[in-house]
Formats: sequence, structure tokens, C-alpha cells
Amino acid sequence: MNSQKLNEFRYLREITIVNVIREVGYSAQKTLQLQADEAPDLVFVQK
Repeated sequence: MNSQKLNEFRYLREITIVNVIREVGYSAQKTLQLQADEAPDLVFVQK
């Protein structure tokens, strides 16, 4: 994987994380304090 593709992957991953946080309604502070076993169960429904 070259540098450009790696940067694109990181960008898309971060955008996905932000969108999930918005959907769940968590604040950034709460999200940063979550432990791995406290992550919300997410069910995505295709629109």
C-alpha cells in the first residue's frame, strides 16, 4: 500500500468514526473515555 492510499484509508476511517459518533449521539469527550468493551452496538440499515 503506498503512502497516498494509506492516507486515504486513514481519512475515510476517521470520517466513519465521526459519523458513528454523531449517529449514536455521544460527545467527543465521552467517546474518548470509552473502554473497548463499552463501545455501542451499532446496526446500520441501508436506506
